[in-house]
Amino acid sequence: MIANEAHLHLVLNHFPILGAIFAIPLLAYGFFRKNTSLERAGLLFLLFVGIVSVPTYLSGESAEDIVEKLRGISEVYIEKHEEIAGVAVAVALVTSLVSLIALFLSLKNSPLRRAFTGIALLLAFLTSGVMVLTANYGGKIRHSEIRDGVQLQKTPYEDEREDDD
Repeated sequence: MIANEAHLHLVLNHFPILGAIFAIPLLAYGFFRKNTSLERAGLLFLLFVGIVSVPTYLSGESAEDIVEKLRGISEVYIEKHEEIAGVAVAVALVTSLVSLIALFLSLKNSPLRRAFTGIALLLAFLTSGVMVLTANYGGKIRHSEIRDGVQLQKTPYEDEREDDD
């Protein structure tokens, strides 16, 4: 059950990230082995990534309204996450459009099919990278332990244990 908009955003954001990552080997194998069925499956994954990235992005604003009121939240990382998320959605949508064209050309058995499929494969790497970067900034919003420049501090228990040596 989805508890609130922040939870919805957290649930949705896994689909574009994992979808892009799963599409790459599928599409690459199909492309280099000239297996049209696997190519189409990879292209469909990329089409799905672009479609799901839109509601994922749109749910982010409501999630921000909830999360920014919590203690220990970094406004800096919220802004970085939101900024890179806009780029990620744009890249995912371009990748989806190219994938849709490649799918259409595949059904028509066009000689341009391989070119568009190759472009979709290259864009899939870019999409995956930007999605992972977006997720990284998203994780830093709430998880201070993964933020840049974090220095771990010893607990009092650890200090006592060192004295006993």
